[in-house]
Amino acid sequence: MLKNKEFNFLNVKLVKLSEKVRNIDRGGCGIFAVELAIRLKKIKIPCKLVIIDYSVENYMEDIEEQGYVSPEAQKPTHVMLKVGRKYIDSNGVFTKSQMNEEFGHRYKIEINHEQFIDAAKTSYGWNSAFKRSSLPIIKKQLTATCKDLNKLCGKKGKKKARS
Repeated sequence: MLKNKEFNFLNVKLVKLSEKVRNIDRGGCGIFAVELAIRLKKIKIPCKLVIIDYSVENYMEDIEEQGYVSPEAQKPTHVMLKVGRKYIDSNGVFTKSQMNEEFGHRYKIEINHEQFIDAAKTSYGWNSAFKRSSLPIIKKQLTATCKDLNKLCGKKGKKKARS
């Protein structure tokens, strides 16, 4: 589990990314969340996607019937990650009280990122202010951030024994 210093590191990096990629949280939140989830899982940091302000019944029906969310499904207002008791989006790391302050008591459902990938990769219904051509920048920054985060957490690869 991440400690405060790791969350603080992640927060600084994500704020810089949001300054670099215009409108990342205006149509790119789902893509961002999936890309970060993939990289966190690679370094053994468990996380869940949090879907905000979605018709929970429709969403769960899609997952139960198809195993994924169809591109035609109603899109959420926002998508974040939950790591431990913290919430993460491209604007940084937030506590539960900060998230509730921002989003109130709207529907919130936690799912695995694999269940959301197909919906996040489609452009149907997402805010078009975010330019998908920014995806390579996001991937590169998140890869570097997670590599550094892994080092900060002390999860370096095993050293080879000397012969």
